[in-house]
Amino acid sequence: MICCFACKKDVEPQQTSNQEYNDYVLDAQPMYTTPVCKKIENLKEKRMCSDRQLMTDISEAISELRNKDRTLGGSKAIVQFDIPPNGKAQAVEITRSVNAEVDKIIREFISKTRWTPAIREGEKVKITRRLPIHID
Repeated sequence: MICCFACKKDVEPQQTSNQEYNDYVLDAQPMYTTPVCKKIENLKEKRMCSDRQLMTDISEAISELRNKDRTLGGSKAIVQFDIPPNGKAQAVEITRSVNAEVDKIIREFISKTRWTPAIREGEKVKITRRLPIHID
């Protein structure tokens, strides 16, 4: 699996050397840790639940602001952050801004999140993830 959405640069397997390709291949992608999805055994279902719950949690975090400012609907922010082996999000950066208030809420929310770490060749590794956030 290639982490093209999570890495700082896109990787096209057919255009890279084997070594470059292998540097970006992960055995397991990081996953947002949430109690809602903890008991799900099937990895694919757990990942879908985790992704859905992440968007729900972010939406709830910005809901009060969204209710005050109806012009936010249809906006899109992009947040980039590192997920180190300990799973605590760090180096949170807004790469596409909506406005200062929304950016602050997203930055604070992501900074508090926990993730299962990425795994490469059996080792926990740090990766950078970019996450688009659509505000409806």
